[in-house]
Amino acid sequence: LFRALKFINNVNESLEMQLMSAETDVRLFVELVQQVTLLKEEIDTVHLIEGIGIGEEHPHVANHQDNVADITSKTNERLEEVSKLKDVVRTMSKRDIITKFGPGPHRVRIDLSFKDGPNYFVVEMASLDLMPHAVEVFLEQVDHGLWDGCAFVMNAMHVIKAAPVAFKPEYGDKAKAFIDAKLETLSFPEYSDSFPHKAYTLGFAGHPGGPSWYINMVDNSVIHGPGGQSHHVLDGHGDPCFAIVVEGFDAVKRVQEVPTRDGIWMEERVGITKATILTSTKGQKKDDTPPTTT
Repeated sequence: LFRALKFINNVNESLEMQLMSAETDVRLFVELVQQVTLLKEEIDTVHLIEGIGIGEEHPHVANHQDNVADITSKTNERLEEVSKLKDVVRTMSKRDIITKFGPGPHRVRIDLSFKDGPNYFVVEMASLDLMPHAVEVFLEQVDHGLWDGCAFVMNAMHVIKAAPVAFKPEYGDKAKAFIDAKLETLSFPEYSDSFPHKAYTLGFAGHPGGPSWYINMVDNSVIHGPGGQSHHVLDGHGDPCFAIVVEGFDAVKRVQEVPTRDGIWMEERVGITKATILTSTKGQKKDDTPPTTT
């Protein structure tokens, strides 16, 4: 077991380093392409003024093009390595989930601090064939009790966001608890076009994702999908979408209706009193039709 855990940690660390290097290469590549484009425009302008044929080769442009080609080659190599490491992590995540939590479908109940009325909702995880890494991280967070005592803190109308912030002082430093458990973030921003950010789905916030998560209150497939956010650097990167609300829509609506200040931060946080992994509901009838959104 110790060797297996050590191997997993090594793979995750390697993946994170490779991903950071790939993103750096992509940024450099984009900058070089922009430089080449501007240089060509400047040279063409000079040629036009001097009556020289536009588009003729220039040594400075050629040098930049060589740099672009070199960066492109290195970036492709890194991306191929990253892709292989992602596949390893996904395979291990799926295997570990089945071993520890069963084949699923996996559901989590979120109890809220409302004293009466609708005060909980249930979410069902995405298929393990689509989002195994994100699902494993969330299930492990819940299994470790990390979300107990945290709170919903933000209502941006299109999303409501839960964060590792203590609902009450006695819950202590929740952010540190996630870090200590080494469950504060995903190893990479896992995303599947087959599980987009439709209304009432859950997504990890930030890059590469977590620990904060949000509920999409409208269809956010575009703005939270690939390229929709500034931190979506590589092609195919989108916020990890990993679950969907299947029960307790009234409770979710209550969270959204909490008054805000500055149009975003909740005047009073809504506490998550308990997050619980439920037993498999496979074969049972479930209410998985979200209400109509406006």
